[in-house]
Amino acid sequence: MRRLVSRFILLAMAMMVARADAAPELRAFWADTWHAAMRTPAEVDAMLQAARTARANALFVEVRKRGDAYYISHYEPTAGDVASGFDPLAYLIQRAHNETPRIEVHAWLVMLPVWNSTTPPSNPAHPFNRFPQWLTLNDSGANFDGNNYSFDPGNPEAADFMYRVALDVLRHYDVDGVHFDYIRFAGDRWGYNPVSVSRFNAAYGRTGQPAYNDSVWSQWRRDQVTQLVRRIYASAVALKPWCKVTAATITWGNGPTSESAWFSTSAYSAVFQDWRAWTEEGILDIAIPMCYYNHANSTYRTYFNNWITWAKNHRYNRSVAIGLGAYMNTLSNTLAQIDLVRTPTAQGGYSDGVVFYSYAAPNVDGSGNIQWYNPTAYTTFGNYFGQWEPVPALPWKTSPTTGIVMGVALRGSDLQPLDRATVTLFRSGFSRSMRADGNGAFAFIDVPPGTYTLRVSASGLPVVNRTVAVSAGSVWRETVLAGTLGGVPLPIDDLIQQSDGLVVILPDVRVVAGNDRLGGSIYVEDGQTPTAIRVNTNPAVPWIEGDRVAVLGTLSTQGNERVIVPAAIRLVGVEAPSTHSLQLQVVWQQWLSGSVPVQVDVLRRDGALVKRYTFTPDDTGIVTWPRDGAIAPGWYDVRVKSSHWLSARLRDVFLPTTGAAEISLVNGDVDGDNEVTLYDFGLLVQAFGTMPGDALWNPNADLDGDGEVTLFDFGILVSSFGLSGE
Repeated sequence: MRRLVSRFILLAMAMMVARADAAPELRAFWADTWHAAMRTPAEVDAMLQAARTARANALFVEVRKRGDAYYISHYEPTAGDVASGFDPLAYLIQRAHNETPRIEVHAWLVMLPVWNSTTPPSNPAHPFNRFPQWLTLNDSGANFDGNNYSFDPGNPEAADFMYRVALDVLRHYDVDGVHFDYIRFAGDRWGYNPVSVSRFNAAYGRTGQPAYNDSVWSQWRRDQVTQLVRRIYASAVALKPWCKVTAATITWGNGPTSESAWFSTSAYSAVFQDWRAWTEEGILDIAIPMCYYNHANSTYRTYFNNWITWAKNHRYNRSVAIGLGAYMNTLSNTLAQIDLVRTPTAQGGYSDGVVFYSYAAPNVDGSGNIQWYNPTAYTTFGNYFGQWEPVPALPWKTSPTTGIVMGVALRGSDLQPLDRATVTLFRSGFSRSMRADGNGAFAFIDVPPGTYTLRVSASGLPVVNRTVAVSAGSVWRETVLAGTLGGVPLPIDDLIQQSDGLVVILPDVRVVAGNDRLGGSIYVEDGQTPTAIRVNTNPAVPWIEGDRVAVLGTLSTQGNERVIVPAAIRLVGVEAPSTHSLQLQVVWQQWLSGSVPVQVDVLRRDGALVKRYTFTPDDTGIVTWPRDGAIAPGWYDVRVKSSHWLSARLRDVFLPTTGAAEISLVNGDVDGDNEVTLYDFGLLVQAFGTMPGDALWNPNADLDGDGEVTLFDFGILVSSFGLSGE
């Protein structure tokens, strides 16, 4: 009885403190995948039901836990606890977006930790097993921090890999955002990957190993993390400007109460996560500081208040929401923390909402015991909020007034990244400069509209100036090759006419078929024509469709195909999967009715079947099929067969491409054997005079589609007698 009374009081409190001025507000849960959340459809359904009960409008779901994937990844293995054949993220998005109320889905990525046990993962494809050279080390040479093995963002290959992993989700799933976790070092003694140390020494003319508390070395590590965030943010805006880039950021200890106090926080000085600078620069849409403090403790209440005040006052031109440690608080204390989050600061700072950690552990009882998947907690939150509200609009996304300039700087002779090249964007009254990262990448955020000069300066190379035009909401991407080019730059159409042995360079081309489908080669297009050329390459991290690459190599002929054997290939950007298509106009000869299903075979020139499709054209006979990545670019024959028409073949079609072609089908193949013979004549005789519903009705004998078998159908058959399909 006492428990029932307590629950009644708690629910009454929740209803009393609910805001009267309901307005858009982020109300979300973090849903980790160490616990039940999205291993099966039933788990996803239960999570969504709980979220809707709580009047939540977003879920931050852990889709990369430790180098594994709760989605179909091009780079990492599927998590071992996912039901066979199940795509958790795809199912979640479908159910979250298509049912009412709509729930936003943010892909939560644990960024740098890649494994959490001293026993290696059993899957040889796991990145921990494949790339041990990317692990961060501490100043004593150890690579396990007691909790995790982590990749080091100061190693350009590791940073490039994490860039691709983050954007892989964005490119292939209709997520509402990508969410970073553990995008930091484990502590101030970490970051000693040999490649990062070597780069640091080269940059500052040093030798040996820097001390862990060396201020220049600390800033170097801080920069490596920030550069990764910046690169992902700019590319995310280019890919899907409406998607949100967010991060769960470190608090730890007492919150800063002055501007200078920020530089003593663990976030800034120990793990090198300068998230205050990220919001100021605009490379995060929403910072979500993890203010996990037990509200029953007066000291921690002070820490909590100081952190949320700091966060609300340092949102700059971006958004802040507060992460609440619901897993360590009673329901009444979590509600008290929400009240504090909703209260503006003395300076007018505010939060756009709350994110609960976690869906699995929404509260503790009075004795501090976690109440796993507690339905009372979800109901209490729902009663507190009162009614569902949408997430707040982000004006820099819905009504942008600035643009982005981004790109990659490479040495023209060998496509080596211009690590730490000085990149300056300027015009009269405006100038910004930055250092390119270890992959040569750079990005300027929130650039006012106008025409600018982009200048790249690197030691020993001539200065390169480019003119760029920025408009509101635009992303200008520039690939800069500095110095003498190592090959002849030619359009692909011209290149394939050249002699073998010519060294060529393609500064910025799109991968239209990748290693994930073709193994040891890719195909690239330059966008000037639909012609593609094969590039022989089989890297440890595959190239996939939509990658933008620079290629340097030697032209060759293998079989009847022109090929580039590369000396170097570099990632210069990413794009979404192609929506290009081939449009085929099918003409059914001597046919009065509507559209008929067709079988479309894509054949190699030797007749081998590559891919078979079945389509129902529209009423005009037009078939359109998307570039699905199943066909490597090249020249093919296309064969079309439909019901009682003979097959026809289009020869020498370049696929995949955007284009149009017409194919005409000859009528009269009643038995479907692809020739018109006496057997077809016999079937026509058998069905003569029948209509639909008659015992002997044969729809394939109704050659003209008028609903009866008559002399007109015999006339069609006679005109085609003796013919066979292609």
